[in-house]
Amino acid sequence: MYYKLNNSEKALDYYSKSLKMKRRCLPDCHPYITPVILQGIGAVIYNDRPEEALKYQLEALDIQLNVAENVNCSALSSLLSDIIKTYRSIGKNENLLNFYERALQIRKKYLYKDISGMFYLLDEIGSTYKLMNKKKESLKFYEEALQILKEYFNNDQFNLARLYAIIASIYKSIDKKQDSLQFYIRAFQIQKTYLYDDKFNLARTLKGLATVNEEMSKIQWALKCYYKIKNMCTYPVCFHHRLCRESIRNIQRIEQTHR
Repeated sequence: MYYKLNNSEKALDYYSKSLKMKRRCLPDCHPYITPVILQGIGAVIYNDRPEEALKYQLEALDIQLNVAENVNCSALSSLLSDIIKTYRSIGKNENLLNFYERALQIRKKYLYKDISGMFYLLDEIGSTYKLMNKKKESLKFYEEALQILKEYFNNDQFNLARLYAIIASIYKSIDKKQDSLQFYIRAFQIQKTYLYDDKFNLARTLKGLATVNEEMSKIQWALKCYYKIKNMCTYPVCFHHRLCRESIRNIQRIEQTHR
């Protein structure tokens, strides 16, 4: 109650008293009560003391997995999300990646029915590797996330287009231009059909298509993509002035070079 009312000091006081009482009156690490309290303490102190919060969260996880006869799937999923959030806050990516591996195994063993949770975890892992510039590892997890999306959530056009575009950009960065081109095309086809109002991401995909086509010496296709971006700038709501200006400059550069 106090935590929901944003009274962290009172919430922590009651959580701490409750934890002492439960540990005094119940068997060590009581599987049905203690993890909830530990997770609650972690949530209360997360903003000010994330490393201490992580200790409480990891203890709660160990109790849930090693003591409880029947794992509470909903509570376990929530706890995994909290721990990942805390690792991200602390900023130690290597520790986060190690925990991702553990979280994957936990999800496969206990939360295999939560397909969307597995998708978002794979997506997060891909994102973390991408931020660390580990492209091949990032690509592996993004492609696994994409497979789940296509199999179970193929109407989620936004995430399908997003993952196609991300994977295309990774292929481009590792010099697999033909693969990059194919994934950009898939992203563009979804965006122009279902997500046309999202002009910023549509323009970003067109820019990716343009640069890959130009690198593959498909100059006319590159020009077409740049012109599409330029023409989109005439809409009342301009999605991004920088992309417009870049496209105009690229059109001028290409046309001057290939007269």
